[in-house]
Amino acid sequence: MLVRGIGFYQNYVLTTTTTAAPGFDSDALKFITASGISGSDATAINNLTVALKNTGSLWDKMYVIYPFIGGTLTSFKWNLKDTGSYSASFVNSPVASSTGLQTNGTNNYLSGSWVINDTFTSSLHLSFYKRTSRNTGDNIDAGSFNETTARGIFLSTQLTSTLSRARQYQTAMDNSATPYTGSFLVTANTISSSFYKGSTAVSSIPLSNPGTITQGPIHLGALRRTQDTSVAYYTSGSYGFMTIGQHLSSSQVTDFVNIVQNYQNELGRGV
Repeated sequence: MLVRGIGFYQNYVLTTTTTAAPGFDSDALKFITASGISGSDATAINNLTVALKNTGSLWDKMYVIYPFIGGTLTSFKWNLKDTGSYSASFVNSPVASSTGLQTNGTNNYLSGSWVINDTFTSSLHLSFYKRTSRNTGDNIDAGSFNETTARGIFLSTQLTSTLSRARQYQTAMDNSATPYTGSFLVTANTISSSFYKGSTAVSSIPLSNPGTITQGPIHLGALRRTQDTSVAYYTSGSYGFMTIGQHLSSSQVTDFVNIVQNYQNELGRGV
């Protein structure tokens, strides 16, 4: 059976008004329709959505999921968790391709519309999947941080030539082990904050009162400095995934990292 509309997948046509085709998740269909993807890309998004939901908790813990699929900035902007909220924008045209979002380390980046605020101090994670290493210098891949009060969140795969760093509130968490590619995640609740490379917690710290958080959007490919709304620490590289959501336990991180890696492998861009 064919349903009239735009965007073919197998024997069905996907539109914002059609009933979900058998075997397809309804949230995946919304993303497929909004982004205009089809074929194997549509299959990958459906598999990703179903896998996150089948864990019983990961899907519900997400605020933002940028799967960077479809090869255009238009398709990259959509939030898989909810296409009606938190779409991304892009400053100075980072390059979109089938391998992900490429930033130049000089002046371009993704600007997310989810804004860091005091509500995130009780439960938050920030993650991305990076496929390549970066250029030289002190670069921060993602975050929103007040350098005056030393509060906020950021993730860096390679802050110096030998160091990865994550920061949640005031205390930095470091790791010097390579490689500087794959899944990176920082997650915190009211008790502690942990920095993961892949599914391994490379550093954890106890958390005291984090104080007031200055509002600002989380960027990817650079850091949003919330004390003056400037952007700095531009980072180059190819990104295949990004999420913002609630705190993840160690077992949830393992499930999440495996799902993201399977998604990258299905698209032929896993590292």
